[in-house]
Amino acid sequence: MESLRTAIGDVSNLVFVSDRHSAIGAAIAQVFSLATYCYCTWHLSENLKKSYHRADIGKIFYKASRAYTQRVYEREMNELKSIHSGAYCTTMEADPRKWARAHCPKRRYNVMTTNIAESMNSCLRFTRQLPVMTLAEFIRNML
Repeated sequence: MESLRTAIGDVSNLVFVSDRHSAIGAAIAQVFSLATYCYCTWHLSENLKKSYHRADIGKIFYKASRAYTQRVYEREMNELKSIHSGAYCTTMEADPRKWARAHCPKRRYNVMTTNIAESMNSCLRFTRQLPVMTLAEFIRNML
């Protein structure tokens, strides 16, 4: 994180999206004081589907997370609450400011998931053991 900050500075409108790993959130808070840390909606949706064994819960949550307006967000969350109050409580415990576009304190635009990071992780799984400069050159060539 410190190397990234050295490269890009402390950007005021920076938003990080990850899979709720506490170490990532702590590192971002420590190194990027102006950044906002948000949760990957795809990961949250998958966790809901697995926990409650219902695909419709994940779909409704995903619609709520992507809502631009408070009205649409409330409509979707009310539907989730009526279908399964436990799933509703779980999503609210995760703090809507961290996953709902309508509540995010910064502009999340269309980046709601970490899919690009997952793709990069897959591409880099065999190169992680390389020296940092070789790894950086590999990434530069890949992009």
